[in-house]
Amino acid sequence: MKRYFSFLFGLQQPVDRQSYFKFGAGLMLFKYLVDAALIYLVVGIMWTPIDYLLPLASLRGEKIALFPPWFSIALAIWTLPFLWIGISMTLRRAVDAGGSPWQALCFLLPILNYILMIALCLVPSSTEIVWNSSQVVPTIEARFKSAILGIGASVAVALSAVIISVFLVRDYGLALFAAFPRHREAC
Repeated sequence: MKRYFSFLFGLQQPVDRQSYFKFGAGLMLFKYLVDAALIYLVVGIMWTPIDYLLPLASLRGEKIALFPPWFSIALAIWTLPFLWIGISMTLRRAVDAGGSPWQALCFLLPILNYILMIALCLVPSSTEIVWNSSQVVPTIEARFKSAILGIGASVAVALSAVIISVFLVRDYGLALFAAFPRHREAC
């Protein structure tokens, strides 16, 4: 059990395409089934695979407006471990396939994340040794560079979310308040 926990949540072990597919598909199915069951028990509506796979469309839908605010927060908290596993496994799989760890940022972008996951399931592991799990002692300069890169990556993801919300979804509020449903009054 400890080995699986380390594999799912860690950043040390490389991830081959077979493991990426099996664990990714299994965790996605598990999360969908739990989400669908909870939504049915709390709200009384069916959460379909389409609602799950296209969250931007679901967030604009009438279903999410029925969620009590506490339930939206609970679902967001329940999602956090799956988000970490998805990002960490995508990062390690991208490196194992010979790509850049920065590709893992695409995991956070709707639609592009599915394209990335499919590609990473198809691309074989690189023959070059690209994953170095040795302990690196950070220096002050390295910490500063990491902080700047982290801030830059955060800004890039936030801007992408705003651009997608404003120009594709045509709803600016979605980028700011994705976890909280809007309550519209009839005019």
